[in-house]
Amino acid sequence: MYWLCTTGVVLLLAFFPRLFVSVKFERAYVIMSYVFLLSQNSAESIGTLIQTGWTLCFEFYFYFLFAVL
Repeated sequence: MYWLCTTGVVLLLAFFPRLFVSVKFERAYVIMSYVFLLSQNSAESIGTLIQTGWTLCFEFYFYFLFAVL
């Protein structure tokens, strides 16, 4: 579901960039959002393309660390 919503936002960013005030289409930022890595966007904020995606990133980090340990 997260990837589906992210794809929707990516398409909106690519075809209708004026809908977004602070975020611009950046390839690295989009890729980092898809692989659950927090990164800094063009608005100088750290997170994912979808604002609530940061919670999934921390959940992914937790389970990854748990699996490694």
